[in-house]
Amino acid sequence: MTPGVGMETRWLTYDGIAQALGITPDSARRLVARNKQWPRKPGNDGRVLVGIPAERLERPPAAVPDAKDDVADDAKGDAGGDITHAVGILTQHIERIEKELSEAKAELAAERVKTAGLQQTVAQLDAIKAVLDAERARVAEWQAIADRFAGMAERRSWWPFGRRRA
Repeated sequence: MTPGVGMETRWLTYDGIAQALGITPDSARRLVARNKQWPRKPGNDGRVLVGIPAERLERPPAAVPDAKDDVADDAKGDAGGDITHAVGILTQHIERIEKELSEAKAELAAERVKTAGLQQTVAQLDAIKAVLDAERARVAEWQAIADRFAGMAERRSWWPFGRRRA
């Protein structure tokens, strides 16, 4: 509904709208953005003035709370025992869950200790493997030297008793 003839319009800044409606200035900006038909104009101080219908600025009356006696009479004795029983059941469940949680934490700590031990064992095995690989390389090197000497011995015998007869 656009402000028109016969409708009272109030020109307010965003801060004024917020104060009049009891909302934040950001909420006032969003409200004005949703109502694109409300006119806008610059004010003398350079701030934007928004034309808002006067009925839009009227606040609904605040809700009146129920009388204490009325509410107190309705709630007396209806569910007192039920709440105590429900609280007892919930307390038991909480205790059971806390016990399971502490057991799970203990299991996790034990698994962490095992994992740390396994990681140490893996590191030791890796070190042993590295030493073994180095020794295998040395054996292969010495095997090559031995094969070379064996080949030389076959071609020419330097031992007097082991000469081949042709």
